[in-house]
Amino acid sequence: MDEIVTENEMREISAALATPEGRTTIAQTMLEPFKLGRDYVAIGRQVYAVDHLPQGSPMYYDLDPQFQALVVGPRGSVDFSEIATTRINLEPIIMAVYPKVHVTDVATRRFGILDRAQERGQIELAKLEDTKVFAAFKTANLNVSDAVNNGVVNPVVTSSIGLDPQTAANCFANVEQYDIPVANVIVHAQQQRDLRMWAKRDFDPVTQRELIKTGYIGDFWGAQVRQSRRQTVGDVNFLGDPQYLGVISVRIDLSFMDAPDPQNLFYGWVFFEAIGVAQLIGVGSSEAQVSGNYYPTYPQS
Repeated sequence: MDEIVTENEMREISAALATPEGRTTIAQTMLEPFKLGRDYVAIGRQVYAVDHLPQGSPMYYDLDPQFQALVVGPRGSVDFSEIATTRINLEPIIMAVYPKVHVTDVATRRFGILDRAQERGQIELAKLEDTKVFAAFKTANLNVSDAVNNGVVNPVVTSSIGLDPQTAANCFANVEQYDIPVANVIVHAQQQRDLRMWAKRDFDPVTQRELIKTGYIGDFWGAQVRQSRRQTVGDVNFLGDPQYLGVISVRIDLSFMDAPDPQNLFYGWVFFEAIGVAQLIGVGSSEAQVSGNYYPTYPQS
């Protein structure tokens, strides 16, 4: 929803437009700094289920109970199954960033450095949050043993010819054998190069530039492909639907407070959040480790 401009703000803008100095000030605040790359876009909350906890609510999750039906003989009795499930307790992680801007920078920079500093503070927290999410699904197949997989882990699929369709198909099969649909594929830019070599019938790239800027670059076989520079070169992660995978448990969502340093003439803010991150279902993901580059082979004419 668009922000509403107040009457006082309209009067200030009109007064600034009436003078050359005011017009220069407005023009400079509309500039942006030259950037080394596009701003980081968080994808962790798009691949894990997000649970915003009410105040005082415990941070734990129960896995689905597992039992099976049996055939009963003509004069036999029904064996009972005692229901037992696994409970996962999470500890919240407090993350924070404290940017400060000197008052002279506000007067000398040719862009709105105060607004940009606050924007970058939120971006840095998003990067740290994704680091925790990536660590969760990268180690899940090695460390998670729950009632669903009974200690079975999905083997890592390796390829020396880059990210080819056969490698991807094996990773899909690892997850889908547990009736878990693959929803997201996380790649590094180097593996995005391989996807550009795929046939169009296999990989459908996104053509809208705004979508590409969000990290979502295309689809294959019903899964969304997301590119992130937080991903390790050579690693490709295939993730099931969030409800069959993991959770971001939000105790305190992204918040901030003013934290100036008037004695040293600094503006400042503290951005913070408290979350718990866990992959609850180990077999809900599969990983491929690839090296080299993929070059398709075409049939001889």
